[in-house]
Amino acid sequence: MNRAQQQGLSLVELMLAMTVGLLLMGFIIQAFVANKAANRFNDALSHVQESGRYGIDLLRSEIRMSGYRLDPTTAPVANALVHADNTGSNDSDSLTIRYQADVNGTDCVGNPIIVGGVITNTFDVRDSNDLTRSRPSLFCNGVEILPGVENMQFEFGEDLTGDGAANSYVANGANMNNVVAVRVAILLVTEDNVGSETEGRRYSLLSQLPLDPFDDKRLRRVFSLGVVIRNN
Repeated sequence: MNRAQQQGLSLVELMLAMTVGLLLMGFIIQAFVANKAANRFNDALSHVQESGRYGIDLLRSEIRMSGYRLDPTTAPVANALVHADNTGSNDSDSLTIRYQADVNGTDCVGNPIIVGGVITNTFDVRDSNDLTRSRPSLFCNGVEILPGVENMQFEFGEDLTGDGAANSYVANGANMNNVVAVRVAILLVTEDNVGSETEGRRYSLLSQLPLDPFDDKRLRRVFSLGVVIRNN
């Protein structure tokens, strides 16, 4: 075998191979980081959507029960709906809902209520009791039930003509004896920064003025619905 056949790579060829290898490694690392960020974002989005659906479904089922009584010929449940405006975290509203238990049951935090007893559930938004969380949560009767609820607002549809339909909706000052429908909106937020850029978006909950822009990278979603009350 001659000497020429035994020669290895030249210095230029070696440097070129190293450069190509580094570039490939950089592309692989970049793709890995981007994929990981996308997975974190998708996981956070799924969590926010799941939490939002749970929260809004819970409020819907409770509002529908407001004023329910075993015997509709008896006197209405007193203070079936009580609203407090801007009393919670981030100027969130609170709502107290009362109705009679039709079976031996519990309130929203598990306190037993006998048949015919009045269930009282008060929903509001407060700072979390968990010091590891930096976001507010939805509370019921003073117990944290859903983390990441940053704001909650209500509007009340009043029947002003006696036909059972809401003629107008107001955010505050409604005559609760005339309320036949309720609109509710909640703002869900992730605990961690999962976006690539500072959000800077403004969110509106029902007819209130848009919230100030947020200067973080957390993901947010608004969930809202209208509920007809049939237990007046």
